[in-house]
Amino acid sequence: NEYSSPFVIPCQQIVRVNLIWNTNATNTVSTDSVISLGQAAIVSYINGIYAGAPINLFELQAVFQSAVSGIIPAANLTRMEFTVYIDGVEVSAETGTGIIQGDAQSYLYTVPNNITITRG
Repeated sequence: NEYSSPFVIPCQQIVRVNLIWNTNATNTVSTDSVISLGQAAIVSYINGIYAGAPINLFELQAVFQSAVSGIIPAANLTRMEFTVYIDGVEVSAETGTGIIQGDAQSYLYTVPNNITITRG
């Protein structure tokens, strides 16, 4: 007996993230190191989200804090302002939450070039 089993591949939504961060740390912090560590962590987080699941801004903050914790203690991070774009359109968190919902039938995807991290 032969049975066909349809396999549906969800659509891909491209995510861009702009992050403005700052610190009150008195030691010299390498901006290039922060960018490198932060980009890798954010890409890993976004690409690890299951199809239909939202971006959680609080988790995004935690991922960034953890990634740079070796060079900036979390207590010394004074600013983390995220701007998220899905398929080129700026999206905001749902009112009263930290949740950014993409298309429920799609999955989110990004690459390091789509993650901009700026000290400011």
